[in-house]
Amino acid sequence: MSSNQTSQSHRRFDPLFGDWVIFAPTRETRPNDYDRKNLSKLSPDACPFCIGQEFKTPPSLWVGKASDSTLSSEQRETSEQVLCHEKWRVRVFRNRYPAIAIEKNHAPEHNQLQIFSNAVISGGHEVIVDTRSHTDRMCETSITESRLLLRAIRDRIAWWHRQKDIKYVSVFKNCGASAGASLHHSHCQLIATNHFPKQTQTLFNRSRSFTNKTGYCLLCKQIDSELADRSRIIYQGKRLTAYCPYASRFPMQVRIAPRNHHAQFEESTSDTLDEVAMLIRRSVLALQQIHPFIAYNLIFSNLPPKRKKQERSFHWSIDLCPRPSSIAGFEIATGNMINCVLPEKAAELYESQFNLQRID
Repeated sequence: MSSNQTSQSHRRFDPLFGDWVIFAPTRETRPNDYDRKNLSKLSPDACPFCIGQEFKTPPSLWVGKASDSTLSSEQRETSEQVLCHEKWRVRVFRNRYPAIAIEKNHAPEHNQLQIFSNAVISGGHEVIVDTRSHTDRMCETSITESRLLLRAIRDRIAWWHRQKDIKYVSVFKNCGASAGASLHHSHCQLIATNHFPKQTQTLFNRSRSFTNKTGYCLLCKQIDSELADRSRIIYQGKRLTAYCPYASRFPMQVRIAPRNHHAQFEESTSDTLDEVAMLIRRSVLALQQIHPFIAYNLIFSNLPPKRKKQERSFHWSIDLCPRPSSIAGFEIATGNMINCVLPEKAAELYESQFNLQRID
């Protein structure tokens, strides 16, 4: 590859593990609040995500507002800029330091039998600022902002699913330095790519194989089994279930999923989104009561675009993955996670906090 090509986002194939690694050299220059010794001294005037600082980010692609009890939103062209007087509550814009950038020249993939194989990776990387408040703690944000956040995620997933060549859309939130966050102000991220990740392909294959053998969706069957056992259930509502999975990969992990089979998050109704917002909020607030200031990731799992034929075997879900410590040598060497908190104990702790909560 030329020096110009290696300075751009691309992927390289690892023949030993049979997987691709994404390289994003421009990410190295992004700002990092967590390098500073005292986050409390950070001024909102220096934060590009705060009200009044919109000029420090690319133009907004999506803007969410609220007046009284009414929520409103609009998709935008990238040439437009959102201003502070618009009273936005949630906004979406392109990441200034993207892991994956828009790339129109699609070079062919190299033969994977070669030792040094590489390929162009294209798509997009967006930031979803989910509050006007300069905080990374959900207890300092509003339920209205949480509801708008879910609408932003739904709309941007739907937009990317309509784009040519996009094979996967990942939505996630990193909160805290050990969870991968670089900026203190609460936000989520969306990465859309022409690359279908190996781990996602494994999940997809296992789900499809289970459906072909049994006629059931694998996650539907897991939810039914958890509801029958009840020892790991922390919430059961009209539309959603929340539980600590039997084989949780992370301590205090929570999975949120529709009670009935739904493959595509972007087809969720407003009522479902409001319940999702409430449940994420309750789970994170409970976690912060049990472990104050703990880092965590929120991971959205959704049916990839152009996979309509497989929607019978796939079921969307959201995982709250607390990060009390960094992944260590054994996990890196083997791919096996070590969890020091039984999910039954975790569910008991969450349930006790749910009973004490006020979330308005």
